[in-house]
Amino acid sequence: MLRQDVESSDIATVGYEVNCNVTYSSAQQYAHDLADPLGTLEITFRKGGVYIYRDVPISDYRAILSAASIGREFYLRIKTKNYAYKKIA
Repeated sequence: MLRQDVESSDIATVGYEVNCNVTYSSAQQYAHDLADPLGTLEITFRKGGVYIYRDVPISDYRAILSAASIGREFYLRIKTKNYAYKKIA
């Protein structure tokens, strides 16, 4: 997984890895995922804790990295959408 240090008061690093083992139920879903593939997002918080979020579109990952406020963008794009997550450290 590629991890990047970020400038944020809450978040230390952001990582992302595209899902490779995906089964598609339709050609339409396959075409959508080619344009905006799903992956695993990893967030390391400055106050402690590393979390992974599953099936996050790469467009959300890119938006977080390019945002003026990374913490706010993370909240809007990830926390409010109820992605499955797990604390790993």
